[in-house]
Amino acid sequence: MSKEFFPPRPQSKPIIYAYEVTNPQYAGLLKVGYTTVDVQTRVAQPYSILRNLLLNK
Repeated sequence: MSKEFFPPRPQSKPIIYAYEVTNPQYAGLLKVGYTTVDVQTRVAQPYSILRNLLLNK
């Protein structure tokens, strides 16, 4: 009988992060997120998508 009750743990290292959005509409608020990639890459992702959408109009 196998004694392996649980699958092996994933190699990811989850991180919780927070940053302030520069939009004056959200002054004083923090954006909180969770990621398994490095924080700088994750924080840049939403803005790079928005930037690409605006440039392609």
